Amino acid sequence: MKELVIIYLERMLQVFFGLFTTYILVNNFDASEYGLYKYMLSFSATFILFAMLGFNFSNIRFIPEYLSRGEYGKINGQLLIFSVIHVIVLFISILVMLLLYENGLIKINNQINITCLFLIIIFNFFKYFFSESILCSFSKRLMLTYFRIGIYVIQFGIVMYAVLMRDVNFEKYVFYYTLSAAIEFLILFSGVLFVYPSVVREKCVTNINSKMVYRHAWNNYGFTIVNYLRDNAVTIILVSYLFGFTEVSYYSMALIIPNVIRTFTPSKVFSGFIVPQYVRKYNKTGDDNIIFDGLNLLSKINVIYLVPAIIYSIFMYKTVIGLAFGDIYVENSYVLSLFIFGNVFFLSFFDVNLLLLNIIKRSDLVFKLNLLSAINIFIILTYHEYGQFVIGIGNLTSTFLTVLSFWIVINKIYKKRIEFNFIDIKVFLYVVFLLSISLMLNDINKIIYSIIFLPLSLYAAVLLMKSTFLNDQEYSVVVKIIPKKLRALI
Repeated sequence: MKELVIIYLERMLQVFFGLFTTYILVNNFDASEYGLYKYMLSFSATFILFAMLGFNFSNIRFIPEYLSRGEYGKINGQLLIFSVIHVIVLFISILVMLLLYENGLIKINNQINITCLFLIIIFNFFKYFFSESILCSFSKRLMLTYFRIGIYVIQFGIVMYAVLMRDVNFEKYVFYYTLSAAIEFLILFSGVLFVYPSVVREKCVTNINSKMVYRHAWNNYGFTIVNYLRDNAVTIILVSYLFGFTEVSYYSMALIIPNVIRTFTPSKVFSGFIVPQYVRKYNKTGDDNIIFDGLNLLSKINVIYLVPAIIYSIFMYKTVIGLAFGDIYVENSYVLSLFIFGNVFFLSFFDVNLLLLNIIKRSDLVFKLNLLSAINIFIILTYHEYGQFVIGIGNLTSTFLTVLSFWIVINKIYKKRIEFNFIDIKVFLYVVFLLSISLMLNDINKIIYSIIFLPLSLYAAVLLMKSTFLNDQEYSVVVKIIPKKLRALI
């Protein structure tokens, strides 16, 4: 339970500092400069995702097995091989980027220092591979969470100092952001150096089953590339070229509240508390029904959380964004945000299916089925002349079709699937009740609605859990992850 509290604290701080950082930047820079800032982050993320994350999955996938068997030499061997691969790919990526930049094929606004951009790419690249992925593979997620909490505080302090105290312009702010990226890497890498000797107790290096590791890595590498085509980063890059940096700021604004909802989605927060017990049973028996049962439960919890979260956010969107950032951002982001809320809903099903295929070791399906992510690029490029809402349509369509392909193909192979648990009369009544409350109270008074909706939605969620929507076994699993002092409420 301590771990759950720490994870929630970390996510709340992430949201808190993220929102205040956005507030400071938006209100001190103009819309085009804020859009340029988001473009810079997205552009640097491009090379990180292409070059590294696919191999990252391999480390997280295989290193725990080596640890459980005490095969420390294989851990050293795998980390050594992938470190060399990663550094080579990073070097090639930056070299290609530099050549494109010098030949005018990459048009980076002169407010972004190209050296700083390279440094941001390098620091983030090393942070993910040499720090975060290794800590995760060593089962040091709680330690990683503590580090992240400290990093959020430091990064927010740097933003406050640079923008509010030094009153720097955007061009100078890029230097402070580069400093922030460097500090983040140093803190996390220091953590790895601290725990490594206690986890890997031998210095020997032995060969690994390269065929198995590389096959898994290649599938995940392919998945990472095609999944990136639906990612916010590539969408921002497209928007910057098709619409301009000001439109990037509006799209980024539309992402804020949906991303907050996604941060707390149960499939992201609770998967480490619910899924392991089912995985242990599956590993003992080999019965994949166990995994489907556990992940269908996670899918149901997603629905219970997301329905009120999305309804409440849609009704409060104009008020929150208007007060914090101004009416101009509301006018240019509200319609787009509606599509993104829908995208967040279907991404929760995507997350659960992804968990399923990784647990049953079908990384090949992860790659093949996710090829539909490319539809996002096609829609935006083909129909961008119709306006910004095409961005939302592209995101939502690619996610929905990918999830639908998971649903069809997995059922064809295994004769079972992760169900769309929102197609249920009880969920329909749940939605109708919360929508009715929202429509009535929102018309009466916004403040009353913002206060009363929360306890009413909690009450409705408890009623849904106590209904036949969750069976007795599922209900008992959910109750166990709730703190004892709160169990009386349900």
